[in-house]
Amino acid sequence: MEGKLDHYIIFLSFLISFITAVVGVYQMIDRPYTAQGDFRWFLALSIFWSIYNMIPPALFIFYIYDMDHLFGDFCSFCFVLSFLMAVGGIICTWLVPDDYNLGQVLNVSLQFYEAQKSGKLPRISNTPWRGNSAVWDSIILPSGKNYSLVGGWYDDGGMLKLSYTTAFTVSMLSWAYSEFKNGYVSSGNVEFGANTIRWGADYLLKVAATNVTSSAGAVTPVYIAQVGDITKDRAYWGMPEKSTIARPASFLSLAKPGTDNMAMGAAALAAAAVAIQDDSLTVSSQYLQKAIGLYEFAQKTKGLYSKYIESGKLYPSVSMYDDLSYAAVWLYKATGDEHYLNEAVAYYQKTISSEGHVSANPFLFNYENVVPALNLLLYQATKDPVYKTSVQQFVQQWMSTTGSSGDIMYTKKGLAKAQPDGNLQHTANAAFYVMVAAKELMGGKYMLYACWARTQIGYMLGDAGKSYVTGYGAMQPRKTPHKAASCPPPDVADCTWESAYYTTDPNYHTLRGGLVGGPDNDDYWVDDRDQNNPANTVSLVNTAGFSATLAGLVDNDINMAKCQQGNGFIQNIMLKVKKQPDATGQRWWEGV
Repeated sequence: MEGKLDHYIIFLSFLISFITAVVGVYQMIDRPYTAQGDFRWFLALSIFWSIYNMIPPALFIFYIYDMDHLFGDFCSFCFVLSFLMAVGGIICTWLVPDDYNLGQVLNVSLQFYEAQKSGKLPRISNTPWRGNSAVWDSIILPSGKNYSLVGGWYDDGGMLKLSYTTAFTVSMLSWAYSEFKNGYVSSGNVEFGANTIRWGADYLLKVAATNVTSSAGAVTPVYIAQVGDITKDRAYWGMPEKSTIARPASFLSLAKPGTDNMAMGAAALAAAAVAIQDDSLTVSSQYLQKAIGLYEFAQKTKGLYSKYIESGKLYPSVSMYDDLSYAAVWLYKATGDEHYLNEAVAYYQKTISSEGHVSANPFLFNYENVVPALNLLLYQATKDPVYKTSVQQFVQQWMSTTGSSGDIMYTKKGLAKAQPDGNLQHTANAAFYVMVAAKELMGGKYMLYACWARTQIGYMLGDAGKSYVTGYGAMQPRKTPHKAASCPPPDVADCTWESAYYTTDPNYHTLRGGLVGGPDNDDYWVDDRDQNNPANTVSLVNTAGFSATLAGLVDNDINMAKCQQGNGFIQNIMLKVKKQPDATGQRWWEGV
């Protein structure tokens, strides 16, 4: 009996290795390349390993059944085969690409906000080629008081400071910091992440001049929405540190309402208060008090900022109730006061019933359309299934490679792209959204959704052959139109249109961590220094969702090794039976 059992074990060992090799060969023939067009070396490695493991039981089988006339030749054959399989396995091991160090990438993405800093900069910085700039930014308030506006971030490669996009960026970074803080902890980026949020939030504290006093008494409350002149800014190409162009400031008030812009500022400050409350309760309290005051100020107004502020042409807005709801729900998260939750729900209903959006695509989540975020945040607060259904629809639309609505399409190399005018900003925002949604309301299939987010971030980092993140990857954007990065130091050369803009050379300095607009629907993209080319432009709102998603991936230790585990024959059959999208990262025991 014992002898027979040994025979059975040997046969079973051989059979398992044989089936594994056959399945691997089938998968290799059926789909030899990944969605990004790379050969599936990990499959070849599994085939070599399976054949290698078949050799010992095969030798035992020949020996047991006394095939003396073949045993010697078979031993020689197995010796050669095992050598070839070992060599093939080693080669495949070299060719299987290592995964990105996403903790390091998170750090790189945070360096982008350092490069965008305006005002008096800290001595210690990852971007030593930046210096103090725009240190005289100020505005004359209606009372005649000269009010300092030093600080903040430049919006893109130019020198405009825009409160609307700054606020959205702060809200996204704060959301990620509070939702996925362990990602910052495990990657050693806690202080860096908190300081990044505080730099943006401190500027919003300043521009929300709602309780300024002077010798004559209280000053009329205003909200400064823009610093800099678009025409003059675009006409100047040089170092921000050397700029002497006029930098007028524009504000919103009761007489010039901008409910959307002010409400977004209130939401950002409330989100920042939630994010850093464990790091600094004093600062968190300052943010919260200002958020409450700004929210109440925004409620007293009724109007869109684009009517009064020039940058409304760059970042148009046609809705305000979604911004008010966004502010109210973050105030609820910061205070626990049900009053804010009730107002958030009421404003949400108003925006659904009475407002449209710039894009006809309801699955675009960006600064202008925060309705998808409201569905998620309000579900977290109320557990109302109405919000849950909307969140699930959003996630399913983005993850479905065969969606019939036409709102989301997939490029040949695997990028999920919003139509008709979406870019990498929207994909990154969606990836962050999917990761948050998957934590609690997507039916216990976390790896499926997290790995989808990982594939989209992987595309941005270079899985498709090009990195769309400045300062990262072998083939990266090197000519993105960015004044500070393109200009050489004064002791090297003068920075002019001819020497820094029209040159075909890469930017003089390496701008790290900025996400460009990205490729078209055919995965085509050109690296050029064209101010009018959004595909190669970096900005705060482009990068915010990218940084936020990285925090989630690092927090949950999502990597391709985990995502590819179990992504095989059985899973593919189950996916086809259930007519679910064949997305990388679906593990059959967790993801289906």
